[in-house]
Amino acid sequence: TAYQEYSVKIITDRLENTFIDNAPPYLENPFYNLYVYNIFGNRSSAFNTEITNYWEVDYKRPELFGVKKIDFFKIVSDESLLYFYGGLTGAGNQQNLFDFNYSSNSIVAEANIPPGVQTEVPFKIIESEFGKELIMVQGLELHVYNAVDLSFKYSIDPEVIFTIDDFGLDVNGNWIVIDDDNLFTFNRNESLMEVISSQNHFIEHQGGGNYTLLIIDNNQVLVGHRNETTSFLIEINIDGTIEGSSEINVPIKQGFTDSKTFYNELDGYLLNIPDNRIYSTQSFELIETVVQPYNISGISKNGTMIYGTDNYPSWQITDTSLHTKEAVSFNRNTKEVKTYTTIGYPLIMFEDNSGRLFSISSGLKKNKIGDNYNDKGDLFVEEIN
Repeated sequence: TAYQEYSVKIITDRLENTFIDNAPPYLENPFYNLYVYNIFGNRSSAFNTEITNYWEVDYKRPELFGVKKIDFFKIVSDESLLYFYGGLTGAGNQQNLFDFNYSSNSIVAEANIPPGVQTEVPFKIIESEFGKELIMVQGLELHVYNAVDLSFKYSIDPEVIFTIDDFGLDVNGNWIVIDDDNLFTFNRNESLMEVISSQNHFIEHQGGGNYTLLIIDNNQVLVGHRNETTSFLIEINIDGTIEGSSEINVPIKQGFTDSKTFYNELDGYLLNIPDNRIYSTQSFELIETVVQPYNISGISKNGTMIYGTDNYPSWQITDTSLHTKEAVSFNRNTKEVKTYTTIGYPLIMFEDNSGRLFSISSGLKKNKIGDNYNDKGDLFVEEIN
C-alpha cells in the first residue's frame, strides 16, 4: 500500500519546539515527521541519520476498533452487529472471526477456534432450525460456529462434493451447495447432510472455480461466475428436488472485492458492480445503469437508495490523488444524487433497521477494506448525516 502523509502544523518560530495535533488521525500509533525548509523553499529529507526527525506516537482514537484489515464481512443491522473475518493490529498474519457491535464500538465475540484454511468463499450468517450460525468453507468442509459467541460447533462434510464454491439455505429449508460442475440440494441433520438432488450448470470450467450461488424468490436460484456473461436459473421444489434449469442473459459478478452482485428481494432486482447495471429478477431484463455513485458499496433495505462514493477503485493512491471523504447516494425513484461529507474515506455503506445510514470508513485512503498500512488499524464505523 502507498505511503501517505499530510501537514499537521507549520512552525515559523525556530525557538518553538513543541506542538499539539488537535485533530489526530484515524490511524493507530501514527508517525509524525519533522521537515525543515531553507530560504529557497527546499525541504529536508524524510529520514536523517544524524538526528531524530520522526516519532511513532502511542495513540489510538477511541472510534477505531483495532482491526487492520477485513477480508469478509456480514452486517446484521437489527442487532448493530458487524461480523468479519480479518486481522487485529499487532496479530501478524493471524486472522480470525470476530463479532463487532458498532453501537457500543466493541468486539463482543471472537472465534475460539480460528479458521485454518484460506478461502475465497465468504462466510454466511444463517438462521435455521439449528439456530443462528456462522458457516465458513474450510477445504472440503463447512465449519459451523454458534453466531452468538462464535464458539465452534462442528464441521460438515458434504461427501459428494469435491470443491465447495458456494452454499446457502433456501426458504423451504433446503441446503444448497455448488461445486465447479453441479448444484446439489441436501437435507441436513446437525452435522450430517444427505443429498436430495443435483443439477449440472456450466459445462466449460472457469479457471480456479469460484462459481457463485444466489438464492432469489419463487424457489429459484442463480449460478454464475464473474467471468461469464450468462448465468443458470435453477428451479427447486419445496421438497428439494430440482425442477429444471435454463440459461439467462444476466451475469453474476460476485467475486473479488472490485466485483459484486447485490440482490434486493423487496424491489426485485440484481445490481452488478463495477458495471453498475440493474436487472429485474422477474423478467431478467436490464432495468437501468447507475452512473453515480460510481463505486457502489451498499443499497437500502427497500432497494430505493443506492450508496457509494465517486472514489475510483483503480486510482493509484498518492498524497495528491483525488480520493475524497464524501459519500454519495442515488434515489432510484426521484433520480436525485446527494453528497455527504464524512469523517473518513467511506468503504462500505449500509442502513440499519430505522433507516440510519452508516459507513465502514478508513482514516487513510484505501481502495478496498482488505488493504492495510504497516500493520496499523484505521477502520471505524461512522454514522452519515
